[in-house]
Amino acid sequence: MGDLSAARTREIESLVYNWVRDNDVPGVSVVLVDADGERFAEGFGAGDLASNAPATPDTLYGVGSVTKPVTALAVVDLAEVGRLSLSDPANRYVDHLADAPGDPVTVAELLSHTSGVPATGTGLLAQ
Repeated sequence: MGDLSAARTREIESLVYNWVRDNDVPGVSVVLVDADGERFAEGFGAGDLASNAPATPDTLYGVGSVTKPVTALAVVDLAEVGRLSLSDPANRYVDHLADAPGDPVTVAELLSHTSGVPATGTGLLAQ
């Protein structure tokens, strides 16, 4: 991990602890990364409410629908810089769609939830 001063580390920890307390958040993990790698990694509060296990930098959280707009924004950004096209077949980027029956699903159809690909639940979370 990179070298953050003790004062900067305490400042980050204080900011996060206060945010967790003020917003009634049971747990959060914070990892700061720059071009040189990981600079700060810490868990705050509970990582698992059932067991009260502490949060760590590696704690996986179910973030639900928040991933959809974040993913869509990233894909549209890639389209804007020419790295992909929204009309591209999605199997160009998602291998397990290669053998899907019917017409190839496009990136745009995945983003608009009109692809016909069934929901998979949370089984992919750990992958």
